[in-house]
Amino acid sequence: MYTHSRQHVWQRIRSGGAYSEQGILVVTHTPPLPATSGGAIYIANTLLPFSTEYNLHLLIVGDTAMQSQLEAHAELYDRYFHSVTLVQREYLGRNAYNKIVYYAKRILLGLPFLDISHYSYTVAVTAREIINVFPIAFMELHSTHLAFMKRLFPDIPALLVSHNIESELFPFWLADSDSLIKKIAAFFSRRNARRVEIENVWGIEVMTFISPTDMAKVTSAGRRLHLPLAFPAVPRVRSAVDGICHILWMGGFWWGPNAEGMEWFVQDILPCIRDALYENKTILHIVGGNPTPLIQSAHDGKSVYVHGFVDDISPLLAQAGFMIVPLLSGSGVRVKIIEAMSRGLPVLSTSKGCEGLQAVHGESIWIADSAEEFAQALLSLVRDDALRARLGQGALRYIEKFHDHEKAVALKRFVYKELEQIRYSRRAR
Repeated sequence: MYTHSRQHVWQRIRSGGAYSEQGILVVTHTPPLPATSGGAIYIANTLLPFSTEYNLHLLIVGDTAMQSQLEAHAELYDRYFHSVTLVQREYLGRNAYNKIVYYAKRILLGLPFLDISHYSYTVAVTAREIINVFPIAFMELHSTHLAFMKRLFPDIPALLVSHNIESELFPFWLADSDSLIKKIAAFFSRRNARRVEIENVWGIEVMTFISPTDMAKVTSAGRRLHLPLAFPAVPRVRSAVDGICHILWMGGFWWGPNAEGMEWFVQDILPCIRDALYENKTILHIVGGNPTPLIQSAHDGKSVYVHGFVDDISPLLAQAGFMIVPLLSGSGVRVKIIEAMSRGLPVLSTSKGCEGLQAVHGESIWIADSAEEFAQALLSLVRDDALRARLGQGALRYIEKFHDHEKAVALKRFVYKELEQIRYSRRAR
């Protein structure tokens, strides 16, 4: 059933099927299905297994363009979610008065990320509507951007699933502006972000982190757990590559750290190795939407192909000899590394690229930081089949030890039971 109202852009409620008295309000800013991006994968992998035990009510705070994706995969959403609701995110107004009102409202609520806020009155009303109609035992909030739901509904237990330490990721570029309004907004954005995710001022009952490194940065006394990005270790069946070594980059360039890292590679590393790639029958495939002009300029149709967005990455993953992750900034864990390692695909990364992982250089991953070291390591991997094979096997062992899917689901079940008990105790008072 579809409904449209002043409160939300689009809603679908599943009819029939199993029904549980225990509901979870899952709040995201991206559709989690199909799980093709890093954020969607982290949401789906340890949430969907519980769709037969709980009624999952999905609230997406995004934009109207997401409606077509939800409708195109309606049967898939019906399989896992009892209801799906899309709310339009509120954007910053153009004139000074609207900006002052927008910022002031969020400052008064103590919200982080004033310049990219997902809070709005419409979101609050829609969430209240869902909570009033369906039995909600607790909330699962994906990223600090949506932690304000705990501020709005303090009596409902909440799990905050941190995909990154968000206050480290965003540069708060407003502070560089000459506008006094933007400087004030930048100050409160930075301060409030740290208060919410580092100090846990809203009293979120459980916080999970994608890496031990991120978890160690949080100083609050509440429950903190490491919930790894989990993949089953499934070795690839490599396709025939005709004596060519294929190197793969994958990642959308709308994300600043991806664009920054690949521009560094194109500008500082590629000129040193382009001739060697051609001589060693090697092709570099750069895959990801919205490549910058500098990244696009690397395409030569011989040793470097800039593909842009690709619907199905599977053929490129199957033929790849190894993957590169030349990142210089970011936080959390790079999903592309875990996905590649789960397939036995060797990875060459900078230290920043594999930050948060427990992978060991030379055993399950190869790490190089300077442009010269990265170039030398890349060519060594191109020329050494045995090294690639050893790293691929080490990657599979690493996944089995640190990113086991069954263990991650078991941890999530423990968290859910704890939140259920908290909700039960509060109702009994």
